[in-house]
Amino acid sequence: MYSPMHSSNKMKSLATFQNDASCTVLLMDGSAALGLDLSFVTHVFLMEPIWDRSMEEQVISRAHRMGATRPVHVETLAMRGTIEEQMLEFLQDSDECRRFLKEEAGKSDQGARTQRSLHDFADRNYLSHLGFVRTNPQM
Repeated sequence: MYSPMHSSNKMKSLATFQNDASCTVLLMDGSAALGLDLSFVTHVFLMEPIWDRSMEEQVISRAHRMGATRPVHVETLAMRGTIEEQMLEFLQDSDECRRFLKEEAGKSDQGARTQRSLHDFADRNYLSHLGFVRTNPQM
């Protein structure tokens, strides 16, 4: 499923995925899932880390809806040695930091978010070992 896909085709694809035992995978881009009830799925694979945690929560909540009867397993994929792997580590470190601060303050972490930026990412030295290739050698 993809964003410009007509809604009737989206519904057809979703029905096929839900009812046809030979159809075991449904691929969709980020906005294709908007408004869809995916409470019948058991696995969600994010094909790359999502920088914005609220967006990630929104994607996952499509499967964690009222009416979901089975546990949903979520996994974020990242290639080893890539910026995505470093992003994933950074996001996990930020989540751990948020949990620690909440525990220290005696507060629940419900609804709270840490502020993360690309500058934080660079400051944590995640980018230091990457090599860059010049696309314009005359610069």
